[in-house]
Parts: sequence; C-alpha cells; structure tokens
Amino acid sequence: MKLNSKLQLTAFFMSILMLTACGGGDSATPQLTPQVTTPVTPPSQSLKGSWSTQCQASKALDGYDEQDTFNFKGNTLTTNKTFYNQNTNCKHSEEALRAREVAGIKLGAEVNPGTDTGHTKIDITPSKVILAPMNYEIQNLFKIVNDSIYNGYGLTGWFQSIWQDISSIDAARKNFKIGDLNRDIFQISEEMVDGTTHKVLKLGSHGGNTDSVGRPIVIANRITAIKQQKTTSEQTAQAAGLTGTWKYACRKAKGNLFYWQHSTLNFNGNKLIIATFFYVGTQGKITSV
Repeated sequence: MKLNSKLQLTAFFMSILMLTACGGGDSATPQLTPQVTTPVTPPSQSLKGSWSTQCQASKALDGYDEQDTFNFKGNTLTTNKTFYNQNTNCKHSEEALRAREVAGIKLGAEVNPGTDTGHTKIDITPSKVILAPMNYEIQNLFKIVNDSIYNGYGLTGWFQSIWQDISSIDAARKNFKIGDLNRDIFQISEEMVDGTTHKVLKLGSHGGNTDSVGRPIVIANRITAIKQQKTTSEQTAQAAGLTGTWKYACRKAKGNLFYWQHSTLNFNGNKLIIATFFYVGTQGKITSV
C-alpha cells in the first residue's frame, strides 16, 4: 500500500445576470423605462455550506475508497477526506483513515458569467492538516518509525481515532502544499443526480490548458461535489432505527495517552444515556479505573 499525500482541495462558482431595458415614445418628452436588474447570489454566498463527493476509488490511497466533504464558511475552506476499505460502499464501520485540511480562500474575477463555460477564479492556501488512523492496519503502518514520509511522518503516539497535527513537519508541508498558493477555478450549476435536481460544484480541469499564472481555464467535465441540504423533518429514535444499546469498541482515550475508553449509547424513546468507562493500559493489559 502506498500513501500518496497529494490530498489537495479545491472549490467553485455562481454567475451574474443583468437585464436592462429602455424605450422612448413619439412625444417631445421621451419616457425612459427604468433599468431592471435581476438579483443574484454572490459567489461567496453560493459556496457557503457543505458539499460532498460520491463514494469512489481513491486516487490518494491505493486499494481504498474515498469520500470527501468541502465545508465553506467565510474565507475558510475545511476539507474532510475519509478513506474506507475497498468495495464496502464507504460504510462507516469500514473507515481506514481520516484527513482534515484547513485552507484560506480568496475569490477572484468571474469569467464568461451567465454561460455554460462561466466560472469564478479562486485562490486556495492550505494552512493546516491533521490525520487520524481509523483502523489497526493504518495505525500500525504509521507507528513504523523510519525515514519514509508514508509512516506517520516520523511521529510517534499514533492511536486509532486520535488526531495528530502534522502541519509543522517539513515533509508534510511539502506534500500537502502548506502555505503554497493554489490557483484554481470553480463553477456551481444545477444538475439531475439520481432523478433529483441538485446544486453541484465543479473544479478546474487540471493537466489541461492554463493561463499565464498556471490557473486552469476550463471546468472539468464531471460532477465534483453535491451540496448537502439541511433537513427540518423530525422523527422518533425508533423510526430512525436508533432504539436500543450501541457499543463502541475499546479505544485510546482522546487527549490522554495513558487511558483507554469504552462507551455505550442507549436510546430509549426521546432519551439518550451515554456511559463511558476508562481503563489504564499496562504492559499490554488493560485495567479498570
């Protein structure tokens, strides 16, 4: 398995349309028809929210599937990438690795607004990246301390479901392009997905034609991410299939390298009872505390 650290993020667009009309009469005093402007949503507002890709074979982690979520808020883009065991339909229980990257964004000029090729320029500058192994295979791989950047970047203390910030490590900064300006373009449109109309986000076509500063000049001919809609519908725990007791596997306690924890969640009607037990790990054994 080879971990390719090109976990790069990108973003996208909304066009502006202005309609004007004017007219004149036959009289000596011509009448001017007022200018009509169609209200539009600025690109910064149309980007706001959460956009998710479909489950697909990962290009960054060989032999795994991947699903990404782009969260835009203000001038910040937070991208969450989750990698799963292959051919498991990105099932939660099959998670292998999580990566989260934070980046600053700056929108530029619109190009060909109101047309099929219309897009908006965007600059993305990654500033932080954290990783969390989600199964023992990845955890053990990261614990191998050698010169390879694919083995936890030389850090120790990797534990399942526990995040580690690698933003200050030179090899990680190089591979995740921390601090580097990434010039790109994006487009937001509406398309039919599985019989339903969704807003979709498309990237620039990388590897093709670029402008003088290396920015793509055309949109990739594929759906990148679908905007996630908030739901206001309410339902009972029973209807949602939550009723009963759910158990988490014993895992390293968050924020403490010396304790392990085991939790259970009990849904009963509209009540949730959470019980968490902590243990001390000694010489490979776990002792209750």
